[in-house]
Amino acid sequence: MVTFFEKLFHGAGARELKDIEFAQIFEHFQNMLLDDHHRAMELMADLGEKAGGDFVFDRKYLQDSVRELQIVLLRMVKGLNLIGSNRYLKLYSTLDRVLPVESELRCRLKSWEAPYVVRLGDAPMDTPELTGGKANTLVEIIQRLRLPVPNGFVITSTAYCRFLEHNHLEDRLRTLLEAWNSGEHDLDKTSSQIRNCILAGEIPKDLAKAILRHAHKGKHNWSVRSSAYGEDGELSFAGLHETFLNVPHGQILEKYKMVLASLYSPEAINYRRQMGTIGEEVAMSVLCQEMVDSQASGVLQTACPDDLETNCMAIYSSFGLGRTTAEGRDALDQWVVEKEPPYKIKEARIARKELLLRSGTNGGEEEIILSTEQQSKEAISEDVVSSLVQWGVHLERYFKRPLEIEWALDTKGDLKLLQSRRLGFQHAAVEVPEEFFESCSKYPILIRDQGVVAHGGVGSGSVRIVQSNEDMAEFPEGAVLVTRYTAPWLARIVPKASAIISERGSVAGHLATIAREFRVPTLVGVGNATDVITDGIEITLDTSRRIIYQGRVEELIQYQLAQPMVFEETPEFRLLRRILQRVAPLHLIDPHSSNFTPEGCESVHDMVRFIHEKAVQELMDLPSVLKRFRTTNVWTLESDVPMGLKIIDLGGGLD
Repeated sequence: MVTFFEKLFHGAGARELKDIEFAQIFEHFQNMLLDDHHRAMELMADLGEKAGGDFVFDRKYLQDSVRELQIVLLRMVKGLNLIGSNRYLKLYSTLDRVLPVESELRCRLKSWEAPYVVRLGDAPMDTPELTGGKANTLVEIIQRLRLPVPNGFVITSTAYCRFLEHNHLEDRLRTLLEAWNSGEHDLDKTSSQIRNCILAGEIPKDLAKAILRHAHKGKHNWSVRSSAYGEDGELSFAGLHETFLNVPHGQILEKYKMVLASLYSPEAINYRRQMGTIGEEVAMSVLCQEMVDSQASGVLQTACPDDLETNCMAIYSSFGLGRTTAEGRDALDQWVVEKEPPYKIKEARIARKELLLRSGTNGGEEEIILSTEQQSKEAISEDVVSSLVQWGVHLERYFKRPLEIEWALDTKGDLKLLQSRRLGFQHAAVEVPEEFFESCSKYPILIRDQGVVAHGGVGSGSVRIVQSNEDMAEFPEGAVLVTRYTAPWLARIVPKASAIISERGSVAGHLATIAREFRVPTLVGVGNATDVITDGIEITLDTSRRIIYQGRVEELIQYQLAQPMVFEETPEFRLLRRILQRVAPLHLIDPHSSNFTPEGCESVHDMVRFIHEKAVQELMDLPSVLKRFRTTNVWTLESDVPMGLKIIDLGGGLD
């Protein structure tokens, strides 16, 4: 593969090295390589300092810093090749790999020379641009941690680009998005036009052949799920892209296009704008896995979002397929378990579960009502709970952050890991002083001590009970969202809401995940909310006491406003963290290691280290210098103390 930087180098014309004098080489080393090395280290240090959270910065700072770093590194690569007679040309492709500036700053896709389809067990690790965020995490879990994940394959971003190119859609999609972002078109119209373009597109024959070759292996049906670039990484996109379960072989291609189209649903487009990424190019890889015939499923959270001090994990479970848990369709069992052996169960709430979602005979899903006897039974045993907690400990230790893990228990009693993403929660809950509650006692209390906190805080506004798309269209800025279910389609109005109250659902649902990302105070599982709270009234939600007041409680609102903004949760800070992953780590420690090569560089820091080390080696290799620069005068210093010191005349210094 000829990279961008190799093209740039050869396009400009490589300098004739035979015409260069040693004095020029040394001057180049002294004035450019050393200065550039110093500047690169300064830029890396400055980016790292910003990650400490003590400075406010914008996206332009990141763009300017990274682009300067790119320019500095390019000069260093060219300088080393000048000194080393073009023996380090592979560094151009290394620079393109470790610092894809447009990939991070604009999410531009690299021109991958990779297959359209790749098996999970064979996919390269740490390539979210190729396999998408969701699949990239599963690839790492399969290949490094060896946990049981359903077999499957990924239709990569290369395939997505091939689809757009074949149907001449790239410019069309960009034009439509720009028109919406500038206010020329409304969101629903833009989304509809883009999705229709994709659904009407033709899958190229070579791509279709590659997909079907993998899909026809075995007799099972498939789950077909989104794995967009960035999904389940710094951003969750929870529930905003399509998922199809129990898909027969013959429907794979149709469902593939529908998942691609969901990249441009109104909710997904609006989410990207709210997160500050609407101007960036996106890509959709699609994850296809063998369908798990689930007797139970659910979510494991390796930290309890509503009580981070407990050192416990929370498990939510229901009968049948996992959509019940993710979309808050029914009540869930909840287990709170200590993280330390012997994983003592601190709390077990077995809910009355009415629904069972299972695979349909001819594909798809079907919903049935559980028998009265089955409704009160626990969905999983204590042994399964213990196994899940051990998974959680293992995964959290490896990824070094709290996680939200989707799992399924098949009819044979085997656990399968379906998905893992970072668990978002507020870093410091707002603790309301006791004296505030005395002044709040004058306000009528509508609901007390009900529900579970999905995200903490205080929110106040006029109530809007939302049950349909028509209700969403009329949802005003700053209203309190009251709903029966935590359905993912409500995500579009989450950024507008001052608070969220739902009758059903759990903190493990997709809507709760989105609410945490937008820092909207949320209380789920408030069983009689729509009966007690009427549309249009003013209320105040205080999650710290799980109290819903009638009226606007100014004392609580002002206290909430006085709390400092968590800058670490802004889009700019998330982008900085992604950039630092490519910039800061140092892997090349030992110059004598077999991995001390251009191919071994995994970060900007590695490249700076490698170039500096090799530049010094090249200049200190006196036999090679004398062979290459035959006209260079070299003198031996004579002194009373034998030092073997050589002096090179750089031009007129010695006679």
